[in-house]
Amino acid sequence: MFVFVGGYVWENYRPVHLLQQGISFEQGKQFDQALLTYKQLLKTKLPRTEKATALYRIARIYQYEQKNYQTALFFYLRLEKEYPQTQYINQARMEAADLLKFQQQDCQQAIPFYQRLIEHKSSLADRSQYEIADCYVRLQNWAQAAIEFETLINTYEQTDLLPLASYRYANNLVLSGQGDAARLAFEQVITQYAEHKLAREAGFRLAEMREEEGDNFSALDAYVALNTAEKSSRIQLKIDQIKRRIAEKKRVK
Repeated sequence: MFVFVGGYVWENYRPVHLLQQGISFEQGKQFDQALLTYKQLLKTKLPRTEKATALYRIARIYQYEQKNYQTALFFYLRLEKEYPQTQYINQARMEAADLLKFQQQDCQQAIPFYQRLIEHKSSLADRSQYEIADCYVRLQNWAQAAIEFETLINTYEQTDLLPLASYRYANNLVLSGQGDAARLAFEQVITQYAEHKLAREAGFRLAEMREEEGDNFSALDAYVALNTAEKSSRIQLKIDQIKRRIAEKKRVK
């Protein structure tokens, strides 16, 4: 039996600190007891740092153990509001943003949380910028997505996200009708990240663009070059389709 008094829980007539007890419950996978303990801690006069820790751990239990995303979001938002200086604030903002984006499918609400991580120069700023760009892709605002990917490329030169961001930047230029700029961007991916798998994808997209423009011979040359470097059933299908198209045009003439 547990009895809560002040900042302690009395167990078998021994006082045990609430935060320590909550963590112990978590480690023992007694998550309901952990939640009860942390919530009791929030009602005490214990230091702000311990209350912030309790809120963060409550939110994570709801998110990862109970899959109760709405309640998890509530506690992350409460943590941001009540303890904005806590060591957990950046991770809480990222978790809240990800919940809004991926669980609630609400990119418009997620973007401001990602932006706050950038404004506070968080170590998660590069990923936040990427998620903002991806949000605009999901919102089908291709032009703004391209701008956000370009911002990531120009601002975070050391991030591991550069190859993917560069490829997606080029792709969103295509989607927003900026074909010439897209070609240059794809060529840059091929040049700068020659050993990355996305360099090959960039080459494929350039060949597709030539094909879509009706330049069958140039597209065929590009596909053949790609297939020579590394065999692919997808590319071979493109080669066969263009060859048939060229042969059909000859017969018509």
